[in-house]
Amino acid sequence: ASHVEMEYNIAATIRLAMPIMEWGLGLEVEVGEIAGAAGKLTTVDEATTFLEALRLAKIYPNLLAIANGAKHGNYKPGEEVHIDLKRTGEIFDAIKGWGVAIAQHGITGTPLHLVGQFADYGIRKGNVGTTWQNIAHKHLPADLFEAMKKWAEENGKDIKHATRQFKKEIDSIPDENKKAIADEAYVVAKEFIEAFRAVGSATKLAEKLAG
Repeated sequence: ASHVEMEYNIAATIRLAMPIMEWGLGLEVEVGEIAGAAGKLTTVDEATTFLEALRLAKIYPNLLAIANGAKHGNYKPGEEVHIDLKRTGEIFDAIKGWGVAIAQHGITGTPLHLVGQFADYGIRKGNVGTTWQNIAHKHLPADLFEAMKKWAEENGKDIKHATRQFKKEIDSIPDENKKAIADEAYVVAKEFIEAFRAVGSATKLAEKLAG
């Protein structure tokens, strides 16, 4: 509900978060619409007002996603990556006393050297989604990918919507294509883990879960 007015976002978040709190699960909430450099940045006041309202309702999130200049999906030709780390850090400084850190959406296309700075500004979780779609598309059989692009153009849709239409064909691609996808995904995932400063974190998580 981050795309609606604050009061409606608060009401919707409280309603949806209550069962998550009851189940004892981690909770991420969002204030401000992720819309790229052209969008409005979340202010410190908006972030604190939002979290204060949630706390009054006994909703205690672990992570807050904000609008800081990032965008979902791929950047268009000519678009520049613009993540306002200064604003991100200001918001983190204002909310960290409540045990809340920043969740970063819209990382696809962001240079790894910039990703490597995220932790310094309170970002403790990053969403990387479209990157994996791009890798898969890169290694699909050429005729299949062309058919998917044609379908997307004819229907005026983002190519991500073609996956459902071509699921049978995608599931049946040759093993060599599957291997190429897996190999590149492994390399890129490793690069992101290193940039996130998360090397060894899986072991720490396993140890914590084991008690």
